[in-house]
Amino acid sequence: MPQQVDIGVICLNDWMPNYEEEKSRIACFKAAVLYQPAKDGRSDYWEYGYAPVGAEVFILGFPLGLALQGTLPIWKCGSVASEPLINIAGQMPIFFVDAATRHGMSGSPVAYFGKELINSRGLPAPAPQAFVEPWLLGVYAGRRGSSSEEQEMSLGRVWHRRLLDDIFFNHVPGGTPPLTSEGSTTATSLRQAIE
Repeated sequence: MPQQVDIGVICLNDWMPNYEEEKSRIACFKAAVLYQPAKDGRSDYWEYGYAPVGAEVFILGFPLGLALQGTLPIWKCGSVASEPLINIAGQMPIFFVDAATRHGMSGSPVAYFGKELINSRGLPAPAPQAFVEPWLLGVYAGRRGSSSEEQEMSLGRVWHRRLLDDIFFNHVPGGTPPLTSEGSTTATSLRQAIE
């Protein structure tokens, strides 16, 4: 049976009755990719940039439900703890971060402020000059499914950013029907088989 990635997406315009008035106040990360212009008759192509192993990253979330600043998240610092180009845990598209995270941080964005990136071949790939915002590496998956050794070492799992792009840009369909609750709240789950 293939392993599964389960990522939920909430449509804010369904969740927030006043979304149109509030959307300009919602902070977001640019979903940038590295761009290689055409050379020698080859086509242009895009690929992902990865922070190198050991790079400092930030996980934005609400550990143990802590929200002392209202709706603003807590920024937990960590570092990339496994080679980001190598999938872990039975070929799952996950990499490790070394961070003392707690319950309530699953689903948090993992941001990188450095300019040193590597491309999908492991070669240096500087961030685009015009890119001044943090680089979104992925989504924190928490410690669920981690071994006791991984938990003891404060290792957390991060879903690769390319999975988000499959949902938002490539429109990869989910394998679970939309969930509904009171009102017009909608959540869609992506179940993508990993070969």
